[in-house]
Amino acid sequence: MSKKPEPKDLNSEMVGSQGRSAEKSIYNSADATYWVRAKEDLGKVRIEGDTSAPVGKYDFVALYPEQPGSDPNQGYLTYFYVESSTSLKTDETWGSGYWVAYGAWDYALDKYVKVVEAGPTEG
Repeated sequence: MSKKPEPKDLNSEMVGSQGRSAEKSIYNSADATYWVRAKEDLGKVRIEGDTSAPVGKYDFVALYPEQPGSDPNQGYLTYFYVESSTSLKTDETWGSGYWVAYGAWDYALDKYVKVVEAGPTEG
């Protein structure tokens, strides 16, 4: 089984070749819910996230040292793909100032978008 590339290394050719509709934006469903959170787990940061919408192959949740910008695949410390899991215990020591965000590829915009974010942590 081959390892997926990091979100920051993906481009529209790679994502578009996975067979997902290029006509549907992730914002089309008014019934979809996305959530993320960071919490303490034995002195480390655990990040969690999921959605009620169909999960895209490259949807991810990431941990940031500060509030993320509009491009969720820039500046993260660590991440996990939502297709494979809904949480990750990181190697980061629990403390104040961390942010977490859900990133998804928007086929209509041909780029990653930040769907939801939470933070900062208070440690």
